[in-house]
Amino acid sequence: MMQAQQDIENVIASLKRRVKELEVENGELTAQVMQLSVATEAMELIDKELPWELAQHFTRRESFIVSMLMKRKGRVVPRAAIHAAMYPDSDVEPKIIDVFLCKIRAKMIASNLPYTIETAWGQGYALHDAKAKDAEPAPVTATDRVIRAILNASPVWKSVRPLAQAARCSLHRLATDKSYIVATLKKRGMKLEERGAGPNDRPNSYWWRAVAL
Repeated sequence: MMQAQQDIENVIASLKRRVKELEVENGELTAQVMQLSVATEAMELIDKELPWELAQHFTRRESFIVSMLMKRKGRVVPRAAIHAAMYPDSDVEPKIIDVFLCKIRAKMIASNLPYTIETAWGQGYALHDAKAKDAEPAPVTATDRVIRAILNASPVWKSVRPLAQAARCSLHRLATDKSYIVATLKKRGMKLEERGAGPNDRPNSYWWRAVAL
């Protein structure tokens, strides 16, 4: 009787070990399938070069990304697929794609290109035609000139005082219009970041930059 019970326990233990082995194998297979899916999607997104009227505004890598987004205009392109297409045999951090998208957005706005790029959180990016009703006039106020300067420099930090001087805008005016600046950047898929003087900066200086939401 005791022997039979021991045999049953051995069988159960063996089955549990096999279940764990299958779980590991299934997890590895799932990961491989996901990697293959991303690689396949990346290959499908590789398209011909952008037309000159668009490509002239971007660097080679930026044009590569815009081309992929353009091929699926209106649909979300996974960030993983963009990364796999750009760096198929590299361990470059995926966050580099966010940096490129930030620069692309800023250049599209600065060059008045008729496109917007939407961020789909946890997924990727989608390129859309800019709606005529959402088109904004060229900057005419000093605050608008500061916003344009921040976008053109994105994601580089810019000292606020020189920004204000170049735009012929007082620091008091910028402080008063700060909510407008934040709202304008948000419409463009960007946000305003702020910091004080660093160890190598001019004392009491204040810094702004625009980064992707």
